Amino acid sequence: MLFCTRVLGWVLPALVVSIVRLAAAQTSPRPSVSLSLDEVARRARSDAPSVLQAFARLRGAEAQVYMAQTPLLPTLSASATGSAFVSNGSFVSSAGVPSTNATTVAGWGDVTGNFRWTLWDFGRTALAVRAARSGVSTALQNRRAAESSAVLLAASLYFTVLGDRELIASATETVRQRQRQFEISSGMVEAGSRPPIERTRADVALSAALLDLTAAEANYRADSALLAVALALDPVMPIEVIPGAHVAVIDDLALAAAAAEAHRPEVLAAQRAVDEAEAGLVAARAGTRPSLFTTASAGARYTERLGIPGALSEQGSVNIGLTVPLYDPTLSANVRAAAANVAAARATEAMVRAQARGDAVQAAVQAHAAGVALEQSEALARGAAANLQQAEGRYAAGAGTLLEIVDAQAADATARVAVVRARWQVELAALRLLGVVGGLDRLGATPIGPAR
Repeated sequence: MLFCTRVLGWVLPALVVSIVRLAAAQTSPRPSVSLSLDEVARRARSDAPSVLQAFARLRGAEAQVYMAQTPLLPTLSASATGSAFVSNGSFVSSAGVPSTNATTVAGWGDVTGNFRWTLWDFGRTALAVRAARSGVSTALQNRRAAESSAVLLAASLYFTVLGDRELIASATETVRQRQRQFEISSGMVEAGSRPPIERTRADVALSAALLDLTAAEANYRADSALLAVALALDPVMPIEVIPGAHVAVIDDLALAAAAAEAHRPEVLAAQRAVDEAEAGLVAARAGTRPSLFTTASAGARYTERLGIPGALSEQGSVNIGLTVPLYDPTLSANVRAAAANVAAARATEAMVRAQARGDAVQAAVQAHAAGVALEQSEALARGAAANLQQAEGRYAAGAGTLLEIVDAQAADATARVAVVRARWQVELAALRLLGVVGGLDRLGATPIGPAR
């Protein structure tokens, strides 16, 4: 009983402290982060998971260069052995007289060092190093392509969150309009100038607006979490996006196609892959070349027999040799595989180049269409706002009906949402065009806007 009391005396205070700390953590405000377009691009280039993977592959390619250089580096090894010998038996002396049993005890130890250095392999290692350095160039371009993709994804989510916030503002305005209309309708119904059905309709319209606002807020939170994940941030952390400048793009089809072919990271990476494959083919063919090498060894032995003083002996040697591969079936197989890699790399480059041109043309067309759609949406929104104002005036004067008000409010809300979505599509189209022409490196440095 006393033991249980002591245990409770230890556990209960710790439990109370834990509960208090948990409550304080839940009530304390969570840290938040503010993200501008420049900050989003910077974080995507440095912290995005795909970029970190590409950086790790780059480090692996750099390690391959060092491995390719190792055949020309000297090697040094050492070994040490020890032995003991014990025998017990009879032997015959030099005079031919048999002797009694005797015990012989002997021991010796060896220490040996070996050195080998390839003096010249007729360019075989140099070609292998060249091929490995081509792999580094390919990894660098792949990392740039990963950065471009990460920036495009993060920037698209940034504008998506901005669009979600504008949709929340639009839905809030709709709720405000329908709340005001519900109050007006309720007053007219109570005054007897309108039938009760109009208050019911106004209430239904207000409920629908509140539902749209709830959905808009949910989309904002979900897209903010996606943006946080894309930037390697905690998705639980609140994010505040800061509106910035817009990116200016040129929707000329020929210029976009030429820029994509010349600057798109995927095209440059495909070109480096061809160079890497060609260097690998040359290195594979160099496998039949001889190599000139030198070896050196030195050793020492210490021997001691029971009753006889120990003796130390040393030896050393230096050799120069030449190895010539006469027949090795793996060499021809490596050459065939390297040639196949060259053909595959060239086909991939042609495909990527054509795809880049096609993507650039499509993105330029979409950028131009998005700009035109934004202009039309803005004109429609102005007309819908004027129509709503007239309907509200007619209803207040008793000449209009609630259905006319509801229809005008719905048209105004739809038009405002269309403007938000059109502006969002303009930003995304501009980003996509910058991405397919390899221009995301300057994201945030120049204004982004609709193509005109």
